[in-house]
Amino acid sequence: MRRRQFLAMTAAATASASTFMDGPAFGALAGPLRLFTVAVAGRDKDINEARKDLDLDIRVTFNVAHTETFAKMNAGVLSPQQDVLHIQQPFVRPLAQRKWIQPIDTSRLKNYGKMFEQFKSPEWAMLDGKLYALPYYWGYDSVVYNAKHMPDGGETWGRLWDDRYKGRLSLRDDALSSIQPVALFLGYNPNRLTKAQLEECKKFLISKKQHFRQLWGTYAEAVNLLRSEEVWALWGWLPMVASLRKEGMDIRYGMPKERAIAWFSSYIISKDTKVVPACHAFLDWVLDEKFAMAMTRDYGYRMTTTVHVKNLTPAEIKEMQLDDIGGLVSKLFIQELPENLNDWVQAWSEFKSA
Repeated sequence: MRRRQFLAMTAAATASASTFMDGPAFGALAGPLRLFTVAVAGRDKDINEARKDLDLDIRVTFNVAHTETFAKMNAGVLSPQQDVLHIQQPFVRPLAQRKWIQPIDTSRLKNYGKMFEQFKSPEWAMLDGKLYALPYYWGYDSVVYNAKHMPDGGETWGRLWDDRYKGRLSLRDDALSSIQPVALFLGYNPNRLTKAQLEECKKFLISKKQHFRQLWGTYAEAVNLLRSEEVWALWGWLPMVASLRKEGMDIRYGMPKERAIAWFSSYIISKDTKVVPACHAFLDWVLDEKFAMAMTRDYGYRMTTTVHVKNLTPAEIKEMQLDDIGGLVSKLFIQELPENLNDWVQAWSEFKSA
């Protein structure tokens, strides 16, 4: 997207901006809405605003990992229990193909037209011409590092197993998250990893096992490892950087030469939901200005909507590359769900037990 197009789009969004409940009415919404989401998107302060704006009973449950969510959906466990679920892009089409989720009716979303064009109907969210996931924030996974100890920490995935920092490094306890950067570092395509290449990734990880102080499982655990300076670099997320910078630490987010790993956080609607209007009302709410600004200000996340961009400074827009989304995405590796995911999980288990 060229800068002129970008400015025209955001101006149009600003001109049409209104309070959330203006425009097409949802009417009285039947609930409760059972929301299965992640901690950053399901904070009390945000969900309480949604409850108030929508006059809707929203009951939140937090997920652990997308692989676990995917497995439970495929086992038929989550679909009857939840209405709207958070998931990332590799898992959307497989769930749609197996009919665990239902299409999203964009005609019910007054904010749909205010999204960046790249996110209205991404290929990974489409099946048979229908949209099965609504991306609402996005970014990339990378090396989170303490520049006081590692001034060159973000240049390559290799910093996560650099001999100079042995014992001060950490990976996430998740097969996809931790094997993907190894594959990229070794020159493999994680989306098409052969059995032999996966074996090489496992052997490489085992050879570097003593470099990792520990494997982290939760966001809070990772932040505490960085805050205490027990760990100087880890595979991590942008909010970790924003949080620790506010505490005065020189924590930075890398752009590895092997490519950072793009993700697109999305909401999907369970096939078993009985509250379809409430589901769409909530999806529309996450595209509105209030939530978009909260996620941007508190975490530094890039949102898929344009409605909040008018509140950002030119410097912030440039730093987040919101005026050149295509250029940023071209630098990223867009992950797909490996067909041999069970082999990945097994390899990760063997690494941990080695």
